[in-house]
Amino acid sequence: MGSLPDDLRDIVREWGEKAHQDLLDAQQLLNVRSYANAAFHAQQSAEKALKSVLVLHQHEYPYSHDIEEILKRISPLSPELAETCARAATLSPFAVTTRYPGKTVDLVQAERAVEIAERVYGSVRDYIATNGVAWP
Repeated sequence: MGSLPDDLRDIVREWGEKAHQDLLDAQQLLNVRSYANAAFHAQQSAEKALKSVLVLHQHEYPYSHDIEEILKRISPLSPELAETCARAATLSPFAVTTRYPGKTVDLVQAERAVEIAERVYGSVRDYIATNGVAWP
């Protein structure tokens, strides 16, 4: 990829900041045993990080929480990144079900969700950096 226009660089950076904040929130919520909320923010972090890749390449992203769909759109752009982040698709249900009564998330599920989000964030941050955009 060539040099990015400043406005695109700023938007990609903002997606990264939002993904980072969701990841920090997920980690903090896990520590205070708010497992459903931790899983929700883990999902949001992964989703925003992955959508930033589409934004970077100026591809449209879906207005949904379906991480598998986002990964399908990333795959032609970076098959390696899509493969590395494939486990993130398991987080999609947390985007909706955790916001309503009746859905419980236990410690193991929340820890797994946060771990996946951490890996996705790190992988996408590294990918974004190779394209000239620094993330937190």
